[in-house]
Amino acid sequence: MLTKLRRKFILITMLLVSLVLVAVFAASLISTYQSSYESVQGSLRMAVTRNSMSSPFPQVGGNYDPGDLATDRSNGNEPAPPGEDVSERFDSGGLNDEDKREGRMGLYIPTYSVVVSSDLQVIDKNNSTLMDEDLASYAISQAAGQEEDSGRLKDIDLYYLKAEDPSGEIRMAFADVSIVRDTVLSTMRTSLLIGAGALLALFLISLVLSRYALRPVEKAWEQQSRFVADASHELKTPLTVLLANNNILLSRSEKTVEEQRKWIESSQDEAQRMEGLVNDLLLLAQIEQSATDSTSLFEHHEEQINMSELANKSTLQYEAIAFEKSISLESDITPDITLVGDPDQLERLLRILLDNACKYSGTGGNVVLSLFKQKDAVVVRVTNTGDTIPAEEIEHIFERFYRSDKARSHEETSDSSHTTSGSYGLGLSIAQAIVESHHGTITATSTNNLTTFEVRL
Repeated sequence: MLTKLRRKFILITMLLVSLVLVAVFAASLISTYQSSYESVQGSLRMAVTRNSMSSPFPQVGGNYDPGDLATDRSNGNEPAPPGEDVSERFDSGGLNDEDKREGRMGLYIPTYSVVVSSDLQVIDKNNSTLMDEDLASYAISQAAGQEEDSGRLKDIDLYYLKAEDPSGEIRMAFADVSIVRDTVLSTMRTSLLIGAGALLALFLISLVLSRYALRPVEKAWEQQSRFVADASHELKTPLTVLLANNNILLSRSEKTVEEQRKWIESSQDEAQRMEGLVNDLLLLAQIEQSATDSTSLFEHHEEQINMSELANKSTLQYEAIAFEKSISLESDITPDITLVGDPDQLERLLRILLDNACKYSGTGGNVVLSLFKQKDAVVVRVTNTGDTIPAEEIEHIFERFYRSDKARSHEETSDSSHTTSGSYGLGLSIAQAIVESHHGTITATSTNNLTTFEVRL
């Protein structure tokens, strides 16, 4: 189950990131195409507006060296002095404002441009090496036959732009479509490489992060599985006894109720123990629900209570049990300590801690309950003598059905009138749930045959 959940986590993460990358790269490709296309169109426009076709096309930026330029249309086609940097001339006058705004200064686009008469006879041309005469003649005839002044000649993969002078001459410029296509394909290849690398890195990172992200789920799943197994185990014994008792009663149906009283009483005891277990489990669920549900029943039971009186009452209830087991039960309770809480649940908390302390302190042991204020917190501390709880067991002591001493049986519990949860291992789980529902903390320490539970509310 956890393996499938982890795979789904990685799959969903990869899918979402892939969608984002596809959107980003698609936007990048569209932007690259538009930029390249506009650069081509800008070059075509400048080509058809040159004063002289015999002069090279002005190029600024990219791999072009402004020192190689022979003429400048801004100064009447006069030759530039040898060695003079004429880039400032074109920066100020060689390109119009529209070209500058569209960013065409930095990209050189080779174009073939011609001036033809009305009968399509070539009068002047530039960059004639870009196309042979047959292709040029075909391109001129195709462009002249187009209704639009600019567009694409699909059969020969050329962009064209034409403009007619008042004198009747037609200026045409052509650029290879592959310029835009190659730019887009280059961007696409780069995007694919970057995307593949990013997805691979993300996959490896997701493998690692999924372990950390699913740790709480894994822990909860393990706890749930252990809870089901433990609850089933705890219910199995009383159910087995009940079924055995019923079989005996059925096999001896001729006997009177008085003669079979011990089997009936045994069934009654086991049923009561099962009822206690179910009630404790329901209580745990209700308390945990109250911690997150503002409409919980426990919220309506909160009131201002005297914690000192509650502690004295709980201690008094356990004096008889302590006396029977020769346990010294002492208390150190600061008077008139009050807080807001659920009196029934806080009393149950004190009884759980005292019951646990008396149960495990052993005959002749010592139990001390202390209640005092520390800054803004109310502190309840219950200490008992007895065997030291190993450090590895302290971390699990508040888990459901966990018992530090596995050998203890149900028969070793205290009197049922005072027992909070039998010895099902639910008592400290209930205590923790009560404390957390009151926004407090509970901790346990055990050293040198002395165990202490401390609650801060």
